[in-house]
Amino acid sequence: MSDPIFKSVFGTSWESLPPVIKKHYANRPHQNDRVTTEGVMKVESSITGKLMEPFFKLAGTLVPYEGDNVRATVHFVSTAESDDFHYERTFYFPGREPYRFYSRMKPVGGNELVEFMRFGLGWRMAYTWTGEKVVLTHRGYVLDLFFFLLPLPLGFIMGRGHAEEAPIDDNTFSMMMEIRHPLWGKVYGYNGVFKVTKEA
Repeated sequence: MSDPIFKSVFGTSWESLPPVIKKHYANRPHQNDRVTTEGVMKVESSITGKLMEPFFKLAGTLVPYEGDNVRATVHFVSTAESDDFHYERTFYFPGREPYRFYSRMKPVGGNELVEFMRFGLGWRMAYTWTGEKVVLTHRGYVLDLFFFLLPLPLGFIMGRGHAEEAPIDDNTFSMMMEIRHPLWGKVYGYNGVFKVTKEA
């Protein structure tokens, strides 16, 4: 049986990860694994973020709406065809059609991955387990050009991403993600609590 995709990403920290984090990242490469989590989120955006919402929607990069107590379902999926880690997110905003946001993560060496959205746009990040939480550290934006990752100088336009995940119990974790601009501060963010409802 193959090891999970994220075992090599977390390296020597893998064995010390709490059960819920291992369940979250249990998908194996080249296997048809599917993990499901369900939760409630808060999504917020600054004035600058609101101006960027049409771009978010076009590029399929972020959720282009705001709200409190937003129900969300996230499936973590791997397939027999690759070692990619897929996100299938559905957000249920009151009064709107469910908003679906798809992306895929690809390991690029060490503890770094790139999360690809539509048009080959990607966020490069490093994963670290601090002993209390998982921290995703910004490593820049890239464009996938026929398997070559072209760095994109978008940090000054979009800001830098940062995310964290912290265990609550064996089946539940909290998460947050935000984008901060060096001049305008927090541009966009969401946070919530999720429960693993289906294991790989």
